[in-house]
Amino acid sequence: MGLISRVLILEKIYIITGYAIKVHKELRPGLLESFYKRGLKYELEGNGHEIRSQIWVTVLYGEITLYTELKIDLFVDG
Repeated sequence: MGLISRVLILEKIYIITGYAIKVHKELRPGLLESFYKRGLKYELEGNGHEIRSQIWVTVLYGEITLYTELKIDLFVDG
């Protein structure tokens, strides 16, 4: 992975984390995860990010399948 790719990934992580903190501060602790997830999705979509939810992925290592039931909650700009 090149330096530019790393910088772009770190920038994306910074943006997503900022929205997650904003949602948590607004809703406060103690709610179910689904509330925070919906709030984060709302913030990201409202700020121009493409979001896909509940995506099933297969994890491969070499030529073997390690895990077939991994679900990504929110996939951002992918």
